[in-house]
Amino acid sequence: MSPRLRELRRRLKAAGQAVTLEIDGRALHLTHLDKTFWPQSGLRQGDLIAYYVAVFPYLLPHLRDRPLVAVRYPEGIEGEHWFHKRAPAGTPPWVRSLVRRHSVLPRLA
Repeated sequence: MSPRLRELRRRLKAAGQAVTLEIDGRALHLTHLDKTFWPQSGLRQGDLIAYYVAVFPYLLPHLRDRPLVAVRYPEGIEGEHWFHKRAPAGTPPWVRSLVRRHSVLPRLA
């Protein structure tokens, strides 16, 4: 792991509820880092993001230019969840997004 990624991971692990990171000249504000995602193990949202930082160099080549649909767990992994298919309001202009219409099912409003 590069020293830069190691430092990002250290800052995430040390952060309490929120942290602002600068990545490639862009400020990325991460919140609710202390939210417990997996109660049995005590792993938090910040731990998950730190894991993503660790595997980023290996994962990114496989995700580049692929659409993303996020599954949201507002109350943690054991709570209700839903699919977030559209970029939310306030998405920075440097995040690419697209609208893909399904050829069989009608588009839901």
